[in-house]
Amino acid sequence: MKLQDHKVQAPIERIDFFSGIVPVKCIFSTGQVNSFEFTLVRIISGKHFGWGETLAETTDSMLAVARSLIGRDASSLDDILVAELDLESNIRPFIEGFSIAAFDLVSRLYNKPFCQILGEPKRRAIPLMPCIFPFNPVDAAKKALHFKGRGMRYLKMKLTADAVSDIATVSAIRTAVGSDIVLQGDVNQGYSIKQIETGILADLRKAGLDIIEDPTEASPDQYKQFRHEQHPKIMIDIPARTNKLLNEFLQTGATDMVNLHPCQQGTISNAILRAEMCQQYNIPAIVGGTGYVAVGTSAYQHLAAVICTDEPCGELGGCIDHGMPTGLCEMIDQNAGMVDLSCKPGLGVVPDLQQIAPYLTNTCSISSS
Repeated sequence: MKLQDHKVQAPIERIDFFSGIVPVKCIFSTGQVNSFEFTLVRIISGKHFGWGETLAETTDSMLAVARSLIGRDASSLDDILVAELDLESNIRPFIEGFSIAAFDLVSRLYNKPFCQILGEPKRRAIPLMPCIFPFNPVDAAKKALHFKGRGMRYLKMKLTADAVSDIATVSAIRTAVGSDIVLQGDVNQGYSIKQIETGILADLRKAGLDIIEDPTEASPDQYKQFRHEQHPKIMIDIPARTNKLLNEFLQTGATDMVNLHPCQQGTISNAILRAEMCQQYNIPAIVGGTGYVAVGTSAYQHLAAVICTDEPCGELGGCIDHGMPTGLCEMIDQNAGMVDLSCKPGLGVVPDLQQIAPYLTNTCSISSS
């Protein structure tokens, strides 16, 4: 069941924006990051509301889209966005903030959980995969043990593109947690083709890495060559951010799995479409994750309930694995490395604006009046 299948009209009367900057403790192959920009979006129709989120500041483009949506039907919002915006050649992360908010509003209107508006949930208990941002091998092993102690069976780590450092960190994590944890590494296309050709993938596999995400920037034909029994399984993220390129990778047999990364799908409906594209080739579509401040984490956990049967939902949101302040939003109950989706209407959570207030840099509203 898709959002546009719901026939009760919910004309958008007002859209509120709460944008700011929140501190984080993250390291990527491109360097250390100390803060994330964010915008919370609240769509209001009568007595009903829905929350969305994107990791981007409020821009003139975002406000222009909001003005075009006033008076339109929230239950048709994804169709409107796709019809009127070129989301394929011009990825605008803020669009998902509107899409999540519309789904949340309509699911509250129907008194149903968010996932039931997306489709038929395949599961309610979602295994989680926190992300480790390793500042050194000892730090990485300590964090991995902490998450294993909380019942996590899947771990993701950021790789730095320094081969010696990455191998040492993978080895430290694997030694700490043992063989029963699935370990995924993400280098954000940081390795060079020369590093690939000289055996970094085989070295990482020997060190204990099970999956590698976006090892380098390369063509589908090159990626197909990376798939080897002596290498970690190959996952793509950046190449899956347009339908056209995703289809090329799938047709070429260039990946073992696909990460549907938040803020890069255009709309929630398009994320579901991409999952269906993967299913046609028997390629698992994994719901990735990112350092959400508030409701975005819940939205993607609900998405994982609909498009996946076994795979984890990656990265747990800012306060758990990105070093953000705690208490910025309600959290769905977590137990033994799983999140249990509730039967509450909508996302099941709302942001705590009082706690978020110290990090806000701008608030504004667009309305019909």
